[in-house]
Amino acid sequence: MTATRQKAKAAQRVRSAATRAERLVPASGQVDDLTHAVSADRGRPIQLLAEDLGPREPSGLWIATGQSDWIVVPNGIGAAQRTAIICHELAHILLGHVPLGANSDLDALAGLVAPNVDPTVATRILARFSYADDLEAEAEALGTMLVTKLAHRAESLRMKHDAVSDRLR
Repeated sequence: MTATRQKAKAAQRVRSAATRAERLVPASGQVDDLTHAVSADRGRPIQLLAEDLGPREPSGLWIATGQSDWIVVPNGIGAAQRTAIICHELAHILLGHVPLGANSDLDALAGLVAPNVDPTVATRILARFSYADDLEAEAEALGTMLVTKLAHRAESLRMKHDAVSDRLR
């Protein structure tokens, strides 16, 4: 396949995932609600797990097992950073990305941060540094769109319940 055809297919995949993602963004503007919506849409549980990820580890992980998906975020981060990391990992899921290959360091990290997930059962482990640049750029673009949509919906909901805004309408 030529590079031009590959780019066209990638662009179509991103547009399709963005359209799908846009309808999944909840009116609440909450990332946990988005996670539940993506889970329901896929018919597959997505678990969020906060763990102590070291400074040399990725800022987020997507671990796919035979039964469910796990998104791992670092402990002690702010709400905005947590939302950005979760949206980025959800974007990989919505885009249908798969890791380039097994990595024993990531397998060990998955076992450490998700001890309830048998590393031999984890069929796919995804971390930011395990992706090709093009796929990472796709996920970053879609993840950013998700963060923006969540913020817009949260603000719209807040304004809807704002007494001052009601008086100005």
